[in-house]
Amino acid sequence: MKDKQRTVTDRKKVVLVVDDENAVRDVTCRMLQSIGCHTFSAGTGAEAIELFSTDQKFDYLLLDYDLPDMCGITLFHCLHRLQPHIRLLVTSGYPALQIVVDYHLDPVSVLQKPYNIRQLSERITLLDDMTAGLPGFCQCRENRNKPLKSRHAYSTLPFHRP
Repeated sequence: MKDKQRTVTDRKKVVLVVDDENAVRDVTCRMLQSIGCHTFSAGTGAEAIELFSTDQKFDYLLLDYDLPDMCGITLFHCLHRLQPHIRLLVTSGYPALQIVVDYHLDPVSVLQKPYNIRQLSERITLLDDMTAGLPGFCQCRENRNKPLKSRHAYSTLPFHRP
């Protein structure tokens, strides 16, 4: 019998990890691989965009909020246009609540550094639960003038479904 904590889903999720710190990127990739994910990594926004220009499809974009060449949220908006189904998980050493408020993200989509394998696995599972059956789901609001609609039990701030 499989260990539930170590198993995210039956199908391998494909995750692009974008972080400018090599050690953080490597450890995150190893944690994701240990819970059954297939990983790719990039150290800058430009490298991530290059990876997205291939035929590879990604299920998750796990990115650092503060990249050397661009804001992680800006990168997400660029890449989301190329693969609208992608799920976002922002990691940061900055206060998570501030990122949630500033960018209208669902709190489940922001993971405070440092994090461990249990926290990472739980977030991925929650993101799967949130987005199951929602084609074109986006957890980040590009148009802040639209009214917010909340239907997610885990969050205190709503997420957006286009």
